[in-house]
Amino acid sequence: MLHLDFLNTFEACVKSTPDATCFIDAGCDYAAVSYRRLKEDALRLVLELDSKGVRRGMPCAVDMENCTEFATLLMAAAYGGFSLVVLNTRLSAAEKRDRARELYQTMGVDALPLLDQETVKELLAISHEDHPYSEYVNMLAQAVQRALANADDRASATILFTSGTQGHPKAANLTWGNLLGAASVANTRLATSAHTVWQLALPLCHVGGIAVMMRSLLAGSRFILYPRFDAHTMLRDANHYDATHISVVDKMLQDLIACDKSLKDNPQPHMATLAAYECILLGGGAVNPETLKKALRAKANVHVGYGQTETSSMAASERVLKGFDGYLLPLPGYEFTVVEADEDGLGKLAVKGPGVFSGYLNARATYTGDGFFLTGDSARKQGHRIKIAERTEDMFVSGGENIYPEEIRMQICKAPGVTDAFVFGVENDIWGRRPVAFVERDGDDELDDRQMAESVRTSLSMRVSKVYIPDQILVLDEFPRTSIDKVDRRALLKLYERRIEVSAIDLWHIAQPFASEVRTAKTQLRTRESLIVRVTCVDGRTGIGEDVAFASAWYLPETIDDDIAYIRGQLAPALLHEPFLTPQDAAQFIDELPGSQAYPLACAAVENALWDAYGKGVKSSIAKLIGARAQVSEPGAIRKVPKGCVPGGAVIGLCSPKDAVAKVSDLVDAGYTRVKMKIEPGHDVRQVQAVRDAFPLLSIALDANQSYKDSQVDKLRALAEFNIDFIEEPLRPSHRPSVGPTDLFDRLARLQDSLPMPVCLDESWTSVTELVQVLAQHPELRHVSVKLGKFGGLQQALDFYAWAREKGISMWVGGMYDTGVSKRLHAAFGMLAGVQQPGDISSTSRYFATDICDPRFEFVDGAIRVNPE
Repeated sequence: MLHLDFLNTFEACVKSTPDATCFIDAGCDYAAVSYRRLKEDALRLVLELDSKGVRRGMPCAVDMENCTEFATLLMAAAYGGFSLVVLNTRLSAAEKRDRARELYQTMGVDALPLLDQETVKELLAISHEDHPYSEYVNMLAQAVQRALANADDRASATILFTSGTQGHPKAANLTWGNLLGAASVANTRLATSAHTVWQLALPLCHVGGIAVMMRSLLAGSRFILYPRFDAHTMLRDANHYDATHISVVDKMLQDLIACDKSLKDNPQPHMATLAAYECILLGGGAVNPETLKKALRAKANVHVGYGQTETSSMAASERVLKGFDGYLLPLPGYEFTVVEADEDGLGKLAVKGPGVFSGYLNARATYTGDGFFLTGDSARKQGHRIKIAERTEDMFVSGGENIYPEEIRMQICKAPGVTDAFVFGVENDIWGRRPVAFVERDGDDELDDRQMAESVRTSLSMRVSKVYIPDQILVLDEFPRTSIDKVDRRALLKLYERRIEVSAIDLWHIAQPFASEVRTAKTQLRTRESLIVRVTCVDGRTGIGEDVAFASAWYLPETIDDDIAYIRGQLAPALLHEPFLTPQDAAQFIDELPGSQAYPLACAAVENALWDAYGKGVKSSIAKLIGARAQVSEPGAIRKVPKGCVPGGAVIGLCSPKDAVAKVSDLVDAGYTRVKMKIEPGHDVRQVQAVRDAFPLLSIALDANQSYKDSQVDKLRALAEFNIDFIEEPLRPSHRPSVGPTDLFDRLARLQDSLPMPVCLDESWTSVTELVQVLAQHPELRHVSVKLGKFGGLQQALDFYAWAREKGISMWVGGMYDTGVSKRLHAAFGMLAGVQQPGDISSTSRYFATDICDPRFEFVDGAIRVNPE
């Protein structure tokens, strides 16, 4: 009996070398755990858990990273005969709870406590405190006898959840016979002995990690347990602890090769080379031929292994030598067959062997009539050897042609600068399905994402026929990965599902009469013309944006008619059916389009619509996407803004002192905490003084719309006496003073030096590049009105926000007589940390009789809710 032999082998090690190191916990300052300690603590856990109701044959859920406590619990399960329901530590708390509950119900047992590292520590501490070893020795001896008497290869050891790409994770029940049978034949193949030292960096919540521990304990050899993989640490420790074996997946091996190369370029003492390992066991997925080539050049002793959770880890392997053809030899006791092979010998792979499980606890496993387990992989067979192709369900038909994604992936990995790839099929109206590829790039590559994608496409075109070239090639700096560094295929598929791929862009040129005429120093407005943009994605999602250009060039050179022509002629054709994984990707693409710098308002309208569409795909508000605060009020604020809301700010146009007081009174009654007054020479001091006298505590800002000459600085100083938050754009650009600088920004900087209130920049700058240069050259100017349209889109505004906040530049959100489409976006931006002052965010009803948004964008009880239900 394997289970009994395993316990007897371990007992023999305890008896012959009780204080010898069984394993080293690298995550606990490289503490050595002796055979004696591991046995005693394991048995103490058996007795403590028994007192908690965990009996032989019962399941016990485990949620732990690699640690001494996890290894001890695995040994306790071997002695105590209970099984461990091992949960992936990366799952959410709710997912862990649901999986444990589901299994308990399936197995017909009551729910038991979830064991984490702290719980196990507490149990051991209680045991040591209540039962000193001298008093406990007899109980421990009895526990050993019971374990030996009840050892059973058929008893469940671990229940592990498979990591399939589709459907509900299946719970594979692995017996002690499975785990130990697989470990025994693996030791034979890998020449494991008492002198072997494994580096265990795979997580114990996966079968690959448990397999390494079982191999070590069976062979009576040491292992080093790591909380996580780090290539530099592995090579350092390999030298220090004479490590001989390590189990890795492709990404880990790539990291080891890169680290090994850097060591050869810059030798470091006390570091092993990759060639020093007796065995580097590579598993966890399809072989990357380019990684193997690099490994051979590094003289690494790589053994490619194939296995699954259902086979208790490795079931076939082969050492990689020059000329390696991908075929693997089954381990002793394993037998493979290929079912339903096509004319090329490719078919469904099935397996028998000591590590093959007996079934899932929550799903049905598929077996052939003669008892072979169907793995779900495709393979070819050559004599006794097998060559794994890919998951059976990955193959798809395109225009009558069988497409095997793994074959395409292998060709992509040959392209320069590619470290990994993932290929899958998507629905296509003409061909049925077509391939799409994600490509992981080398960090040293200097190409941008689109250049990299084109390079891969060119490389593929020289090696495969057109039907195999992916319709879309999406480049990532780094793939999402599972806890064992395997490519997280589900995460990549979800990333693709959430992509922004535009199928149509619609424009509506609308005109809304103002509720009352708006007067500024530059113009009078009776009607607000706007351009509404709607993007429609291939999956039906839509996003809305607003182009805030005016019908004439009174404010900026860009007009609505200009933007309509640019969107229809340049922007829309470039965007259609171009996939973007994130709004940031779309923003970069738009920013690099010819002519985009001349049409920031048009680009912003389209980009903001793409953000809206993306938010619907990921089910997240814009505020959450950009990292806005839920609570904008600072701790201890006298007038606290409700959570999820922003304070409102309103603007009043040029008017008489009496009308100004009346308008501001209405705004204060409505709950506005800041009012911005439009001013110009002749409509300034009297109006501002009247409002300040009436409202001594009100936050007041001024907007001069570039109406003052430098010679009128005394009047501006007089305005500052009324406790003004800031004055926006005071100086007339066309004015040329007789003394001093003539450049507008030099003049504004000089004015700021003489004014006791901040000067705020708005229409004086026309591009983000210009704004950054001005602020860098004129440290006196530290106040900016952020109008998202002028930045060319939300992402450029966010980039500027990050830069400006680091430089200590004050920001607030300005408006351009927008509809609720823009105002909701402005409100979200106003919730960012560091945007302290209320912006021009007011109810649309202040300007328009109707709002094109539903629900209406309305100011209630002193604030505006950013995301109303």
